[in-house]
Amino acid sequence: MMNLLPFARAELRSTSTPEEVTARVAEIVTQGHWAPQRPLRGRIQRRRLELVRNIARTHAVVLGEIEGAGAGSVVHLRFRLRWWLAAILGTWFAFFSYAAAANLRWLASGVAGIVLALAAGAVTVGFAAALLTTPFRRDVRAILEALRDAVERG
Repeated sequence: MMNLLPFARAELRSTSTPEEVTARVAEIVTQGHWAPQRPLRGRIQRRRLELVRNIARTHAVVLGEIEGAGAGSVVHLRFRLRWWLAAILGTWFAFFSYAAAANLRWLASGVAGIVLALAAGAVTVGFAAALLTTPFRRDVRAILEALRDAVERG
């Protein structure tokens, strides 16, 4: 299945128990209000995580679950784009693609107009993907680095 929006998965392993890993992750998370000394903010409930970077403009949300695995634990992580950002950008790019396609269709008739409209739509979608992917990947790297340090410590 193809994902139209940026998406990533990761898995972290530790020899510590799930409770120890949860406690270490909680040390780097601000729950609720913004606090500059911690790299992440969000919620940790039991062994489930919902986190973002602790900066003003973040693009990625990480959803995670900490499970026991033999003598240690595994942290399953799924990164996705923030829903409101996906909705705003998706609507804006859909409108822009439609407008570009409609305007180009009127400039050229027949097959040439259809080809120009399809090209404009493809360029717009490519531009949207580039705009979304770069900050999303930067957020994923920063979140993953902070979580990896917390999980593998100790």
